[in-house]
Amino acid sequence: MKNKMMRLFLISFICTAVFSCQNEKKQKSTREQTEKIVPEKKIPKNKNSNDKLELENEIFKVLNAFKTKDEKTLNSYIDVNVGFYFIPGPGTLLNFVMQEKISFDDGHFAYHQYGDKSIQHYKPIYENPPTYDCETYKWSKEGLFIDDEKVAIFTSIVENPLNEEYGISFSKDEIAKIKQMEKISTLVYLTEKDGDIVFGIAKHNGKYIITFLNFSQSYCDV
Repeated sequence: MKNKMMRLFLISFICTAVFSCQNEKKQKSTREQTEKIVPEKKIPKNKNSNDKLELENEIFKVLNAFKTKDEKTLNSYIDVNVGFYFIPGPGTLLNFVMQEKISFDDGHFAYHQYGDKSIQHYKPIYENPPTYDCETYKWSKEGLFIDDEKVAIFTSIVENPLNEEYGISFSKDEIAKIKQMEKISTLVYLTEKDGDIVFGIAKHNGKYIITFLNFSQSYCDV
């Protein structure tokens, strides 16, 4: 009788141990699958809903001013102390110019295609911005994209090793000013089939300003 009871105890213990092990493996597998299926959600820096709405309203004002070629409104967003930086296109070496104002008498601004659709057609999307394909002449995706990741295109320009070869140099103060401009800027892409607007916007001293305009993203000529 004792032997029979002992065998039953051992069988029960082994079954419990096996079940527990299988259950643990199942839970681990479920966790791993969940981690693979559910991507990390990108949270905008502007976590406060009021700040986010304020930013989006200012972005729409700037976009509308570009589309209607409203110089007065656009120039009211330029702070000469921070600087407004313009990248016209890649050329031989990607570079930029400082602008005190935007004038549509300038061919760069006058002939750029800003798109035909109404800005109200778009709902802001907080995700990685699209890329432009110079073989198909199309954006990888269309819409209004707001990217809170750090802007670094101007830093890459001023720190380009080829600058010395082309006789381009920047002072320490200029580089510091550029890096500060990038630090406060939020990157905005409006991409359409018939045009695009890529610019930086920032809130500085309680006022929204545009910090740069980049035409090189969809410029395929060299």
